[in-house]
Amino acid sequence: AFVEGRNGDCGWFNVSSHIRIPQSDSLRITSDMTLAAWIQPLQLSDLHAIIDKDYEFNGYNLYTDGAGIHMRINSSALTAGSVSTSRWHHVGGVYTGGKIRIFVDGQQRGETDAGVLINRDKDVYLGVWGPPGYFTRFYVGYMDDVRIYNRALTPNEMRWLGEDAQ
Repeated sequence: AFVEGRNGDCGWFNVSSHIRIPQSDSLRITSDMTLAAWIQPLQLSDLHAIIDKDYEFNGYNLYTDGAGIHMRINSSALTAGSVSTSRWHHVGGVYTGGKIRIFVDGQQRGETDAGVLINRDKDVYLGVWGPPGYFTRFYVGYMDDVRIYNRALTPNEMRWLGEDAQ
């Protein structure tokens, strides 16, 4: 469902909703990349998918993990930073040079080593994880301005995207 968001309409997700983006060459990223979104989660227990294109640990995703933000590139993962249910947050994960970096509200909150990105032909899902028919890790809350870049945004670009965090 779409409701009033940060800037116009945004997606409202619950345990029975998600958005499927069909596989395309532009989403078959195998090198530097950035995942980013504005979120206001209403639930922060366990893992909840924001952006997911991961199957059997081949691909990429961005989640909330409790109050933390979690990015996975194949079997490499990092959880860092924190968000709350009381306001909008800009969250992002950058993969570059064999590193995963997590950003929350424009500030880098963590970094770890990561392996090579293997990317299978799979659809991208917003708000859910898993193969069709077996969905889990439902995101519950609001999501706006979701972005997938086929390049690594710089820390200054991530700061700019998140600069008007409340």
